[in-house]
Amino acid sequence: MGAGKVLVIIGAILTLVSTFFLSLFTLDMPVAVLWMEVGENYGNGLNFFMHIMDLFTDADNVATTFATEVYLVYIIAIVLIFFAISGVIQLIGVKSRAAAIIGSLMPLFIGIIIILGEFITLPDILGGFLTFQLDGALVDGIVPYDLPLGPFSLGAYLLIAGGALALVGGIVGGSDF
Repeated sequence: MGAGKVLVIIGAILTLVSTFFLSLFTLDMPVAVLWMEVGENYGNGLNFFMHIMDLFTDADNVATTFATEVYLVYIIAIVLIFFAISGVIQLIGVKSRAAAIIGSLMPLFIGIIIILGEFITLPDILGGFLTFQLDGALVDGIVPYDLPLGPFSLGAYLLIAGGALALVGGIVGGSDF
């Protein structure tokens, strides 16, 4: 097995673990908004899948809450679906270099938005990417596992690392060094 395939597999596993089992960021909500509860809310892929139907069936209310247009809620939902399945697309990248590269773009994008969101003021539409992944813990203290490292959690770091490894593996390809 070539070095590129190994990098793609490791990157895909990191992306899947950080998306579904680790917290990307934590937000302490002062009031309940839509499905977000008062208190600690964790951003991760499982919480997004729990509320995906809310985004499509109640898009008017979501758009009003975030002061945006309804079509932007649909676009963000579709982009986040692509983000949530990007780890699987990266695994397909073991056979297809293009899939590894394409599957790596969205985790890198979301991870960079999470990190930049702590240091600069993002436009409202980019902040909407993050809020659609928020909800309380599924199993308190276990899923999502929250290990704060600075202003965001371990999952954000591993998400970027997984995206970068799979991107490099997709560029290198299946041949050995």
